[in-house]
Amino acid sequence: MFFVHKSAIGSKVHLLYDEETGKFEWSDTVSGKPWGIGIPTTLAYPKRVEDVATLMGAQLGQDIIDGKYTKMLDHLTKNTRSEFIWGTMVPKTSYDQCVKRHVERSVKIVGSFSETPYFEHFTQGEEVLCSLKPAKIDVDLLKRKISSESELAVLSSLMSLKPREGEDQTQKIVYNRTRSTTGRPTIVSGPKILTLPRRHRDVFRSRYQDGKIVSIDFVSLEPRVSQLLTGVESSRDIYEDFSLKLKLDLDRTEMKIAVISAMYGGSCISLYNKLSREKTLDVIKVIKNNLGVEKILDVLRSSLKSGEIARNLYGRPLRNLTEDSSDGDVVSHYVQSTAVDISLLGFRQILETLSSVCLTSIPLFVVHDAMFLDIDSESVETLQAVVDEGVNLGFGKLHLKMSGV
Repeated sequence: MFFVHKSAIGSKVHLLYDEETGKFEWSDTVSGKPWGIGIPTTLAYPKRVEDVATLMGAQLGQDIIDGKYTKMLDHLTKNTRSEFIWGTMVPKTSYDQCVKRHVERSVKIVGSFSETPYFEHFTQGEEVLCSLKPAKIDVDLLKRKISSESELAVLSSLMSLKPREGEDQTQKIVYNRTRSTTGRPTIVSGPKILTLPRRHRDVFRSRYQDGKIVSIDFVSLEPRVSQLLTGVESSRDIYEDFSLKLKLDLDRTEMKIAVISAMYGGSCISLYNKLSREKTLDVIKVIKNNLGVEKILDVLRSSLKSGEIARNLYGRPLRNLTEDSSDGDVVSHYVQSTAVDISLLGFRQILETLSSVCLTSIPLFVVHDAMFLDIDSESVETLQAVVDEGVNLGFGKLHLKMSGV
């Protein structure tokens, strides 16, 4: 089932389409979760045809109505296109043809996507992001922070938290996973939590008496993903593991520099004074081997050389990678993209677990590899047990940590 959102065609009702019968039907409401066409970006919805078209590299077109009509009305009026009642402004035959053609193209794109291995993983990740709820805010504290903040970027983030008049909750956050090359969620509407400094997170309040806002975070996700794909599991602290294995006198920060450099080709000059240039390069080589970097490169380079599209572990297309892409770009896009999908699938597993044990919690935000939850005081111990158990998506344990926000 598909539906065209009323705002996309200037209608007072939505247009439903059953691809099995080929029948169209006007309706005030949309039941279930059919694939949506032309849904406003400010609405959280897990099955958007436009996102699928972007992933598939398919040409869907920005407007449903023929361009000759949209351009004419853009020139004649300042109204937004969602305010146009297209059915009364375009000849009926042209209107029907435009809508039918766009819907049929949408059905074909989604049909092609459903045959790919990424279909299920993508939709499950979208469901997680759409399940997030508004966060409760200390309105008075937020006002004081806004009045005293001088940095414009930070002020913008704070302003995005403002509730509607008379309310004490943020707007619902809406993410998009097709605007970044790796699929990392970007914010389209609502609280700008990704750019909100940590020092301002104290504006959030729990809905529950004696409740708290906590963050569940994957520990060292990207290097752990890379290592798990080689069939090797590490302890909770992967950086300490490397220090012990290589018998290096490096602190965790320095070891992290070495690991990131090995994976993505970043600078490791800061380690020369401690290890010497030769020793540093030897260490980088060992870490690369342990993380399976060359294996990742071999697989992706082979795909790119044969003219295929590079894909992450779950099948997400990495369309920006070419034969000319650097090794660092190839590995980083593969690992980071895979880590994004793993984190969302992991959060889904966590939420299902919490639901199965009837734990009182509300998911609020996803911030990179972390998910913020609002929980009541009696649920903290149970949640900690779930976190200690970690996540396993079929190729090894992914460690988690929980902390207050």
